[in-house]
Amino acid sequence: MGRLWQSLILSRWQPLLAYLPVETVIKRRQQVYYDELAVADAQSDCSRFIEFILTAIEESLHEAIRIGQNPETLGKTQGKTPERILDLLRGTSGLAIPQLAASLGKSESAIERAIRKLRQASRLVRIGPDKGGHWQVLDGSDSKQAD
Repeated sequence: MGRLWQSLILSRWQPLLAYLPVETVIKRRQQVYYDELAVADAQSDCSRFIEFILTAIEESLHEAIRIGQNPETLGKTQGKTPERILDLLRGTSGLAIPQLAASLGKSESAIERAIRKLRQASRLVRIGPDKGGHWQVLDGSDSKQAD
């Protein structure tokens, strides 16, 4: 939830930041992320955690530039809504449709259509109820089925 708020705050400050692949960078360094979070909690000092997040943002910016995404066209070249939904849900599987819509700057009905397509393509399943459940992104090797 904290990363969702981070994305929303950063994107309101600078809209292009909403399209950076920060979640992908954090996922690659997930254990370090959790370690820094634990240190921040234990020491009641979030300085190192903030440095980690800033480094992840910097790394994602370099990554976006390296793959040829000009900052001026970053939002336009990031990909289609279904892929962006999968990227968000890989980082935070408990996001609800309104949260996904707000994070991606799309309507809830557009998110619902994209989710319907992802479910039909067996790329996304819902585990548990709408309230209290979560999404599972399927990469082809997953065999769980939706409720």
